[in-house]
Amino acid sequence: MAKQKRTLYLNRWVWYSFLRTAFIPLILVELVFIFIYFGTFNWSKIEISKMLKNEVDEELTQMSFVKSSGIDQQLENISFITDMYARQTASALESEAELSEADARRLAYSDNGIYYTTSDTKKGGAAVFYSGIFKIGEQ
Repeated sequence: MAKQKRTLYLNRWVWYSFLRTAFIPLILVELVFIFIYFGTFNWSKIEISKMLKNEVDEELTQMSFVKSSGIDQQLENISFITDMYARQTASALESEAELSEADARRLAYSDNGIYYTTSDTKKGGAAVFYSGIFKIGEQ
């Protein structure tokens, strides 16, 4: 059997050469670049997410510390004022109430036992109202 001669035309030979030497390496390089691009994008997205999470955690910790310090200070002030009020109330309850003659004239009882202030003073003063459900002096 005789070997058949295979003829290779010039433009087909150039095309095969182009595929082997330029096109296939070009495709491989482009695929590597695309892989590198998406890989670094994904890596940077993960790293930025971690960094932002840490930043937010630190800021929330700092904000909560500042707010808790403010609340602690307010509670200390409330405690001090409550203690002072308790001492003043104890002192007022231990002392006898002294009514001036003018203040005593302003107070009256109604028919159903309510103790109340009938008029204001010229300087302005406190009003008194005590319900008549329990009589004054009853326990």
